Formats: sequence, C-alpha cells, structure tokens
Amino acid sequence: MPPNTANPGGPQYGSGRRDDSPSGITLPTDFLSAAWDSELARIGQDLSLLKIPHRAERARGFAWGLRAADLINEDMHKAMEEAITAGEKAAYVHLKQGQQESK
Repeated sequence: MPPNTANPGGPQYGSGRRDDSPSGITLPTDFLSAAWDSELARIGQDLSLLKIPHRAERARGFAWGLRAADLINEDMHKAMEEAITAGEKAAYVHLKQGQQESK
C-alpha cells in the first residue's frame, strides 16, 4: 500500500478489505463500516430517477468525509468511489428492467 500522500505523517487507516462487506471495504471502526455498508445499500433501495443520484452523492459525501478526516487513505477512497459507481450503475439497470417489465 503506498503511503498516505495527503498527510504522509498521518494515519494509514482504511487500507484493508474484508469479506463480510458488500463492497469488501474495511474502515477503522465497526460503526463506520456499518454506516458505509448502509450508505452503499441505500443507493439501490426504493428506486427512482431522482433518488439514485441523490443517494450516490450522499455516499460520496460520506467517503469524502472519511478522507478529509484522514481516516482512510487515497487508495481506500478510490475503492469506495468505485463501489459507489458500481452501485449507482446497478441501480439504474434495475430501474430500467423494472420499467420494461411494467410495459
């Protein structure tokens, strides 16, 4: 794992991955990990064109907050962004499939 370039003397938390998380991301505390899993899952719930981008941006804000607080490094932030993008794309696919089935 490369050093934390934003704050080289800062903590290197958040560089791990875990198997029991939908995104495979480990955060410094169980509370943060549970909150992250909830934010990520929320993207695909109660689908609508208005809610998907709002929920994805909320998850991005969560990830940026962790990064700004130096609780995760740049690599972990990138992994979180990738998980958000994947969740957003999957939500749009499910929404489109649901609209086609209702026709």
